[in-house]
Amino acid sequence: MLTLLFFLTTFVHAETYEGLAAVNVPAHWARFSEALEKFDEASMPENAKPVRHALASLRDQIELFSYAYPGKRWKKIQESLDEGYLHLGEYKDLLDFKDLPDGADPTYDPKELARERKDVLKWKAEFKEDADKNLAYLSRPSPEFTYRNKKDLSRFFWGGVGAEPDPRLNAEENFTLLADELLALAADDFPEVKKIKDPAESEEKAERFHDFRKRTRAFGRILKHLPFLASTMTSEDIRLLGETQERYGNINDRVTAALHFHERGEKKDEARARADVLRLWTELLAWQDTIDVPGLLGRLRRALPGPEQR
Repeated sequence: MLTLLFFLTTFVHAETYEGLAAVNVPAHWARFSEALEKFDEASMPENAKPVRHALASLRDQIELFSYAYPGKRWKKIQESLDEGYLHLGEYKDLLDFKDLPDGADPTYDPKELARERKDVLKWKAEFKEDADKNLAYLSRPSPEFTYRNKKDLSRFFWGGVGAEPDPRLNAEENFTLLADELLALAADDFPEVKKIKDPAESEEKAERFHDFRKRTRAFGRILKHLPFLASTMTSEDIRLLGETQERYGNINDRVTAALHFHERGEKKDEARARADVLRLWTELLAWQDTIDVPGLLGRLRRALPGPEQR
Protein backbone atom coordinates (compact mmCIF):
# COMPACT_ATOMS: atom_id res chain seq x y z
CA MET A 1 0.00 0.00 0.00
CA LEU A 2 2.88 2.35 0.88
CA THR A 3 4.56 1.75 -2.47
CA LEU A 4 1.31 2.38 -4.35
CA LEU A 5 0.67 5.58 -2.42
CA PHE A 6 4.18 6.82 -3.15
CA PHE A 7 3.83 6.00 -6.84
CA LEU A 8 0.53 7.79 -7.18
CA THR A 9 1.55 10.87 -5.25
CA THR A 10 4.75 11.47 -7.22
CA PHE A 11 2.64 11.74 -10.34
CA VAL A 12 0.27 14.38 -8.98
CA HIS A 13 1.66 17.41 -10.82
CA ALA A 14 -0.24 20.07 -8.85
CA GLU A 15 0.78 18.73 -5.42
CA THR A 16 2.19 21.35 -3.10
CA TYR A 17 5.86 21.22 -2.13
CA GLU A 18 5.09 20.36 1.51
CA GLY A 19 2.25 18.02 0.51
CA LEU A 20 4.58 15.93 -1.62
CA ALA A 21 7.14 15.96 1.19
CA ALA A 22 4.55 14.52 3.59
CA VAL A 23 4.26 11.40 1.44
CA ASN A 24 7.65 10.97 -0.22
CA VAL A 25 9.93 11.46 2.76
CA PRO A 26 8.16 9.02 5.15
CA ALA A 27 7.90 6.49 2.31
CA HIS A 28 11.65 6.59 1.76
CA TRP A 29 12.23 6.47 5.52
CA ALA A 30 10.22 3.24 5.68
CA ARG A 31 12.16 1.74 2.79
CA PHE A 32 15.49 2.62 4.38
CA SER A 33 14.45 1.38 7.84
CA GLU A 34 13.46 -1.96 6.35
CA ALA A 35 16.82 -2.27 4.59
CA LEU A 36 18.77 -1.22 7.70
CA GLU A 37 17.06 -3.85 9.86
CA LYS A 38 18.53 -6.57 7.63
CA PHE A 39 22.08 -5.44 8.35
CA ASP A 40 23.46 -7.32 11.37
CA GLU A 41 26.54 -9.03 12.83
CA ALA A 42 26.57 -11.56 9.97
CA SER A 43 26.32 -9.00 7.15
CA MET A 44 29.13 -8.93 4.60
CA PRO A 45 30.34 -5.98 2.46
CA GLU A 46 28.02 -6.93 -0.40
CA ASN A 47 25.07 -6.59 2.02
CA ALA A 48 25.93 -2.94 2.63
CA LYS A 49 25.16 -1.88 -0.95
CA PRO A 50 21.32 -2.04 -0.86
CA VAL A 51 21.26 -0.37 2.55
CA ARG A 52 23.47 2.44 1.28
CA HIS A 53 21.32 2.89 -1.82
CA ALA A 54 18.19 3.20 0.33
CA LEU A 55 19.97 5.67 2.62
CA ALA A 56 21.07 7.76 -0.36
CA SER A 57 17.50 7.94 -1.63
CA LEU A 58 16.23 9.04 1.79
CA ARG A 59 18.98 11.63 2.09
CA ASP A 60 18.09 12.96 -1.37
CA GLN A 61 14.45 13.33 -0.39
CA ILE A 62 15.25 15.22 2.80
CA GLU A 63 17.56 17.54 0.82
CA LEU A 64 14.96 18.13 -1.89
CA PHE A 65 12.30 19.04 0.68
CA SER A 66 14.65 20.81 3.11
CA TYR A 67 12.69 24.10 3.06
CA ALA A 68 9.58 22.36 4.42
CA TYR A 69 11.21 21.37 7.72
CA PRO A 70 11.63 24.05 10.42
CA GLY A 71 14.18 24.05 13.21
CA LYS A 72 17.54 22.37 13.68
CA ARG A 73 16.41 18.75 13.67
CA TRP A 74 16.57 18.65 9.86
CA LYS A 75 20.32 19.29 9.88
CA LYS A 76 20.96 16.78 12.67
CA ILE A 77 19.14 14.08 10.71
CA GLN A 78 21.17 14.82 7.59
CA GLU A 79 24.43 14.76 9.56
CA SER A 80 23.51 11.36 10.97
CA LEU A 81 22.66 10.04 7.51
CA ASP A 82 25.94 11.42 6.15
CA GLU A 83 27.81 9.48 8.83
CA GLY A 84 25.93 6.29 8.01
CA TYR A 85 26.57 6.75 4.30
CA LEU A 86 30.29 7.05 5.03
CA HIS A 87 30.48 3.92 7.21
CA LEU A 88 28.39 1.83 4.82
CA GLY A 89 30.58 3.02 1.95
CA GLU A 90 33.78 2.07 3.74
CA TYR A 91 32.40 -1.39 4.46
CA LYS A 92 31.13 -1.85 0.88
CA ASP A 93 34.50 -0.73 -0.49
CA LEU A 94 36.20 -3.74 1.08
CA LEU A 95 34.59 -5.68 -1.77
CA ASP A 96 34.57 -3.02 -4.49
CA PHE A 97 38.30 -2.29 -4.25
CA LYS A 98 39.07 -5.91 -5.10
CA ASP A 99 37.61 -5.44 -8.61
CA LEU A 100 37.00 -9.18 -8.89
CA PRO A 101 35.85 -10.92 -12.08
CA ASP A 102 32.25 -12.13 -12.10
CA GLY A 103 31.75 -15.25 -10.00
CA ALA A 104 35.00 -14.91 -8.04
CA ASP A 105 34.79 -15.28 -4.25
CA PRO A 106 36.34 -12.43 -2.25
CA THR A 107 38.67 -12.96 0.69
CA TYR A 108 38.92 -10.42 3.51
CA ASP A 109 41.23 -9.47 6.33
CA PRO A 110 39.16 -10.66 9.35
CA LYS A 111 40.27 -7.74 11.55
CA GLU A 112 39.47 -5.15 8.89
CA LEU A 113 36.13 -6.79 8.20
CA ALA A 114 35.18 -6.83 11.89
CA ARG A 115 36.30 -3.23 12.44
CA GLU A 116 34.34 -1.77 9.52
CA ARG A 117 31.22 -3.81 10.34
CA LYS A 118 31.41 -2.68 13.96
CA ASP A 119 31.43 0.96 12.82
CA VAL A 120 28.24 0.40 10.81
CA LEU A 121 26.48 -1.40 13.65
CA LYS A 122 27.50 1.30 16.15
CA TRP A 123 26.06 3.96 13.87
CA LYS A 124 22.90 1.88 13.35
CA ALA A 125 22.29 1.72 17.10
CA GLU A 126 22.76 5.48 17.46
CA PHE A 127 20.50 6.20 14.50
CA LYS A 128 17.69 4.10 15.94
CA GLU A 129 17.74 5.95 19.28
CA ASP A 130 15.97 8.98 17.79
CA ALA A 131 14.29 7.23 14.87
CA ASP A 132 10.71 7.58 16.13
CA LYS A 133 11.09 11.30 16.92
CA ASN A 134 12.80 11.95 13.61
CA LEU A 135 10.13 10.14 11.61
CA ALA A 136 7.38 12.08 13.42
CA TYR A 137 9.16 15.33 12.54
CA LEU A 138 9.65 14.39 8.88
CA SER A 139 6.01 13.29 8.62
CA ARG A 140 4.80 16.84 9.41
CA PRO A 141 6.38 19.25 6.91
CA SER A 142 5.32 22.87 7.26
CA PRO A 143 3.62 25.01 4.59
CA GLU A 144 5.59 27.93 6.06
CA PHE A 145 8.89 27.64 4.21
CA THR A 146 12.02 27.73 6.36
CA TYR A 147 15.02 29.78 5.23
CA ARG A 148 18.08 27.58 4.79
CA ASN A 149 21.64 28.82 4.62
CA LYS A 150 23.06 27.48 1.36
CA LYS A 151 26.17 26.22 3.15
CA ASP A 152 23.99 23.78 5.13
CA LEU A 153 22.58 22.27 1.93
CA SER A 154 24.08 19.90 -0.60
CA ARG A 155 25.72 21.91 -3.37
CA PHE A 156 24.40 19.34 -5.81
CA PHE A 157 20.81 20.16 -4.94
CA TRP A 158 19.41 23.46 -3.57
CA GLY A 159 22.74 24.45 -2.02
CA GLY A 160 24.47 24.74 -5.38
CA VAL A 161 21.96 26.74 -7.40
CA GLY A 162 20.67 30.30 -7.26
CA ALA A 163 17.02 29.26 -6.97
CA GLU A 164 15.06 28.43 -3.82
CA PRO A 165 11.62 26.82 -3.52
CA ASP A 166 8.83 29.37 -3.81
CA PRO A 167 5.70 28.76 -1.65
CA ARG A 168 3.59 30.28 -4.44
CA LEU A 169 4.62 27.47 -6.80
CA ASN A 170 3.57 23.82 -6.76
CA ALA A 171 6.02 20.93 -6.43
CA GLU A 172 6.47 20.46 -10.18
CA GLU A 173 7.28 24.13 -10.73
CA ASN A 174 9.74 24.27 -7.84
CA PHE A 175 11.62 21.16 -8.86
CA THR A 176 11.69 22.27 -12.47
CA LEU A 177 13.62 25.35 -11.29
CA LEU A 178 16.14 23.14 -9.50
CA ALA A 179 16.52 20.64 -12.34
CA ASP A 180 16.95 23.39 -14.93
CA GLU A 181 19.74 25.10 -12.97
CA LEU A 182 21.56 21.80 -12.33
CA LEU A 183 21.60 21.05 -16.06
CA ALA A 184 22.77 24.59 -16.84
CA LEU A 185 25.67 24.23 -14.39
CA ALA A 186 26.58 20.80 -15.78
CA ALA A 187 26.62 22.27 -19.29
CA ASP A 188 28.95 25.04 -18.05
CA ASP A 189 31.25 22.42 -16.45
CA PHE A 190 31.51 20.20 -19.51
CA PRO A 191 34.04 22.11 -21.71
CA GLU A 192 36.60 22.09 -18.87
CA VAL A 193 35.87 18.46 -17.98
CA LYS A 194 36.45 17.43 -21.58
CA LYS A 195 39.98 18.90 -21.45
CA ILE A 196 41.01 16.60 -18.60
CA LYS A 197 43.61 13.99 -19.59
CA ASP A 198 43.55 11.99 -16.35
CA PRO A 199 40.85 12.49 -13.63
CA ALA A 200 43.20 11.03 -11.01
CA GLU A 201 46.15 13.27 -11.94
CA SER A 202 45.48 16.21 -9.60
CA GLU A 203 43.00 17.39 -6.98
CA GLU A 204 41.87 20.29 -9.19
CA LYS A 205 41.09 18.02 -12.14
CA ALA A 206 39.41 15.50 -9.89
CA GLU A 207 37.16 18.26 -8.52
CA ARG A 208 36.05 19.31 -12.02
CA PHE A 209 35.37 15.69 -12.89
CA HIS A 210 33.38 15.12 -9.71
CA ASP A 211 31.34 18.31 -10.03
CA PHE A 212 30.11 17.36 -13.49
CA ARG A 213 29.52 13.75 -12.43
CA LYS A 214 27.58 14.72 -9.33
CA ARG A 215 25.45 17.36 -11.04
CA THR A 216 24.33 14.98 -13.78
CA ARG A 217 23.81 12.29 -11.14
CA ALA A 218 21.73 14.67 -9.02
CA PHE A 219 19.58 15.51 -12.03
CA GLY A 220 19.10 11.79 -12.73
CA ARG A 221 18.11 11.21 -9.12
CA ILE A 222 15.56 14.01 -9.28
CA LEU A 223 13.97 12.34 -12.31
CA LYS A 224 13.92 9.04 -10.43
CA HIS A 225 12.34 10.53 -7.32
CA LEU A 226 9.98 12.87 -9.23
CA PRO A 227 9.22 11.10 -12.51
CA PHE A 228 6.60 13.64 -13.59
CA LEU A 229 9.52 15.90 -14.55
CA ALA A 230 10.51 13.42 -17.27
CA SER A 231 7.07 13.10 -18.85
CA THR A 232 8.07 14.76 -22.14
CA MET A 233 11.67 13.50 -22.32
CA THR A 234 12.50 10.83 -24.88
CA SER A 235 13.43 7.36 -23.65
CA GLU A 236 16.65 7.61 -25.68
CA ASP A 237 17.76 10.80 -23.94
CA ILE A 238 17.00 9.30 -20.54
CA ARG A 239 18.98 6.19 -21.52
CA LEU A 240 21.94 8.32 -22.65
CA LEU A 241 21.81 10.25 -19.37
CA GLY A 242 21.88 6.96 -17.48
CA GLU A 243 24.83 5.67 -19.48
CA THR A 244 26.69 8.94 -18.91
CA GLN A 245 26.18 8.57 -15.16
CA GLU A 246 27.26 4.92 -15.23
CA ARG A 247 30.45 5.62 -17.17
CA TYR A 248 31.45 8.50 -14.90
CA GLY A 249 30.56 6.40 -11.86
CA ASN A 250 32.76 3.49 -13.00
CA ILE A 251 35.70 5.85 -13.42
CA ASN A 252 35.05 7.36 -10.00
CA ASP A 253 35.13 3.89 -8.42
CA ARG A 254 38.62 3.29 -9.84
CA VAL A 255 39.83 6.79 -8.86
CA THR A 256 38.67 6.07 -5.31
CA ALA A 257 40.39 2.68 -5.40
CA ALA A 258 43.66 4.25 -6.60
CA LEU A 259 43.60 6.72 -3.69
CA HIS A 260 42.84 3.87 -1.27
CA PHE A 261 45.76 1.78 -2.49
CA HIS A 262 48.07 4.83 -2.45
CA GLU A 263 47.26 5.51 1.21
CA ARG A 264 48.03 1.87 2.05
CA GLY A 265 51.28 1.80 0.07
CA GLU A 266 49.99 -0.96 -2.20
CA LYS A 267 51.81 0.20 -5.33
CA LYS A 268 50.87 -2.63 -7.69
CA ASP A 269 47.17 -2.31 -6.96
CA GLU A 270 47.41 1.47 -7.23
CA ALA A 271 49.08 1.21 -10.64
CA ARG A 272 46.41 -1.20 -11.82
CA ALA A 273 43.62 1.11 -10.65
CA ARG A 274 45.23 4.14 -12.32
CA ALA A 275 45.59 2.19 -15.56
CA ASP A 276 41.88 1.36 -15.35
CA VAL A 277 41.09 5.06 -14.90
CA LEU A 278 43.04 6.04 -18.02
CA ARG A 279 41.49 3.26 -20.09
CA LEU A 280 37.94 4.05 -19.01
CA TRP A 281 38.49 7.80 -19.42
CA THR A 282 39.84 7.37 -22.96
CA GLU A 283 36.81 5.26 -23.83
CA LEU A 284 34.47 7.83 -22.28
CA LEU A 285 35.98 10.76 -24.19
CA ALA A 286 35.50 8.93 -27.48
CA TRP A 287 31.95 7.91 -26.58
CA GLN A 288 30.99 11.45 -25.52
CA ASP A 289 31.92 12.75 -28.96
CA THR A 290 29.46 10.34 -30.56
CA ILE A 291 26.46 11.40 -28.46
CA ASP A 292 26.99 15.20 -28.21
CA VAL A 293 26.76 15.74 -24.45
CA PRO A 294 25.99 19.49 -24.66
CA GLY A 295 23.17 18.69 -27.08
CA LEU A 296 21.84 16.03 -24.71
CA LEU A 297 21.84 18.42 -21.75
CA GLY A 298 20.10 21.07 -23.85
CA ARG A 299 17.37 18.66 -24.97
CA LEU A 300 16.76 17.56 -21.38
CA ARG A 301 16.42 21.20 -20.26
CA ARG A 302 13.96 22.00 -23.02
CA ALA A 303 11.88 18.94 -22.16
CA LEU A 304 11.34 20.00 -18.54
CA PRO A 305 7.77 21.06 -17.65
CA GLY A 306 6.85 24.74 -17.73
CA PRO A 307 7.52 27.46 -20.26
CA GLU A 308 7.66 26.25 -23.85
CA GLN A 309 11.03 27.89 -24.46
CA ARG A 310 13.90 27.82 -22.01
